[in-house]
Formats: sequence, structure tokens, C-alpha cells
Amino acid sequence: SVHFRRILEVKADTVRAQCGVVLADLNAELAKAGLRFAPDPLSAATCTVGGVVGTNASGPNAFAHGYTRDHVAGLRVVWD
Repeated sequence: SVHFRRILEVKADTVRAQCGVVLADLNAELAKAGLRFAPDPLSAATCTVGGVVGTNASGPNAFAHGYTRDHVAGLRVVWD
């Protein structure tokens, strides 16, 4: 997670972010446009987008906002 920490693009209904972006930083950037990434894990201050996607994180508000899989339009993955 020390690499790939850029938020590439924020649009009205989508965002492109790299896997090392910390979820809290992503939501801070999205808040400028009145948006947020719906999954709300308790570790949002330290977890990365890649970790959230990899674990299908949801948090205590999953019943209201859904899981990560409900809010991902697509992925570009590089397998090691």
C-alpha cells in the first residue's frame, strides 16, 4: 500500500482510484463533490481501497449502504 495511492478521477457518479488509497482520504476527496464511497468499515482511517475490495468490506451500516461489491463498477487487476 505504499504505492498506487492516487485518486485518478472523480466524476458525478464514479471515481477511479488506485488500490493504495486510504478509504478515509478517498471519502475526504469525494466529500468535496458531495459524494462518498458507501462501505463504512470501522478501520476506514487506515484501510486501503484494495483491502476494502479484497475483503468486500461493509461496516456496521451495511444494511443501509450495502457491501463494497454493490458499489464497484469495474476493476483493473494485475495478478502477481
